[in-house]
Amino acid sequence: MMPMPLAICPSCGHQATNVKCRKCGRQFRIEAAAAAKANQVNPPHPTLFPMPLPRVSDVLPGASPRGWLYVLSNYAMPDQLKVGHSCTDVFERVRDLNRQTANPGIFEIELHYVAESVEHHEANIHFILDEFRINKRREFFVCTLTWTYLKLKGYFGQEPDYIKPSLRESLRVVLRRRGRGTSSSCL
Repeated sequence: MMPMPLAICPSCGHQATNVKCRKCGRQFRIEAAAAAKANQVNPPHPTLFPMPLPRVSDVLPGASPRGWLYVLSNYAMPDQLKVGHSCTDVFERVRDLNRQTANPGIFEIELHYVAESVEHHEANIHFILDEFRINKRREFFVCTLTWTYLKLKGYFGQEPDYIKPSLRESLRVVLRRRGRGTSSSCL
């Protein structure tokens, strides 16, 4: 889902926004309160900003029920991450990507979240990471895994459902050096 700008009625001052599905093009109208809850992207802290996961019924009627938001790396493309979503199994998605002959290397799953309304969350995450995007039409970003992990953890307000073991260990070291501590449930 792609958030559209908030509109204000000149006569009554009512605020509402339209959300357009990138897949089918269908538009939904969301009241300002629900839109603000769903599109909280201005963090009170530069790296972490907890946001409760909105329920699908509150934000986007008819949205996809569940899916995976993933972060992939490829050894042939250092310092580039693919941040996307899949409504089917994320491991199957990676197998499909790796079957393509145009890829210079193998994609590996670094971390993933299972979430409701995954297309909506993907649009918000892409908005947050937009300044690091390589091409506006692609899901590739030039940023570190640690930074991406912190942004996603702040956005979802919880640890990822999966973290690659080598990433888990490097996060433990980096976060300890920065004095942030770590959550024992993840690291």
